[in-house]
Amino acid sequence: MSETNDSLAEEKELLKSVENAPASKKISTYAKLSGPGWLQGAITLGGGSLGGSLYLGIIGGTELLWLQPLMMIFGILMLSVIGYVTLSTGKKPFQAINEHINPVLGWGWLIAAMLANLVWAMPQFSL
Repeated sequence: MSETNDSLAEEKELLKSVENAPASKKISTYAKLSGPGWLQGAITLGGGSLGGSLYLGIIGGTELLWLQPLMMIFGILMLSVIGYVTLSTGKKPFQAINEHINPVLGWGWLIAAMLANLVWAMPQFSL
């Protein structure tokens, strides 16, 4: 646990050092500290997402245009909640949700994530 505290202290020090730096230096530092978020964004937003959005537009026309931004907000909210629980407990997300919130929610999240990967991520492999 002391390694975690040391790396956290280093990150805090790094953030303080760029507090009054120019915007380009801040952006560079924030990007460096953002970790695998860039990769996750690239995986989840690809050609399959574009194809799915276009197909939804063909089926529902402009009446379903509100659905895509709403799902993005739900996705951000879900990742934020999972991140908060994980960082607060120091445990893996599935374990933390099952122990500290509700096992039904933990298993539901796991099943929903697997189904979402099948429905939305698999079409990207055909590109």
